[in-house]
Amino acid sequence: MKFAAHVHGHVVAVRWLAPDAEASAALGVLMQGAREQADRELRLLLILGEDCPVPDGPTRKAMVADHERAMDSLAGVGVLVIGQSLRQSLFRALFAGLGLLMKPQARTSLHFCAGLDALLDFAEVEAKDSLLAGMLADGVLRDREL
Repeated sequence: MKFAAHVHGHVVAVRWLAPDAEASAALGVLMQGAREQADRELRLLLILGEDCPVPDGPTRKAMVADHERAMDSLAGVGVLVIGQSLRQSLFRALFAGLGLLMKPQARTSLHFCAGLDALLDFAEVEAKDSLLAGMLADGVLRDREL
């Protein structure tokens, strides 16, 4: 599996494990299913852990294209980059650069979260504990990251 995911109502939480164009397309399929079940626009929570490789050029282009296709059903995307390594700094710069490649309406939906609490606030759910438990159970978050 190239990503771990947890769907919680209108929230799709994803931890990238090995991002590539195929995984980006698979995420699109997952989100389509979540859209059909949700009662409002989706909120996508993207988590990039310390072990996630930096996506290559074709993957970045695929991710931008897939994000733009999903915009009609997205209330926003919350991004949490875990860790302070050089790779994590590169991820932060990479996502900022991806934001510049996006169409203006897609760009405004991208929110960088300073920590897990900010990401959970961004999700706009009443039962944050339930969302967090599901994210842990499905491998989107790890105990040591709490």
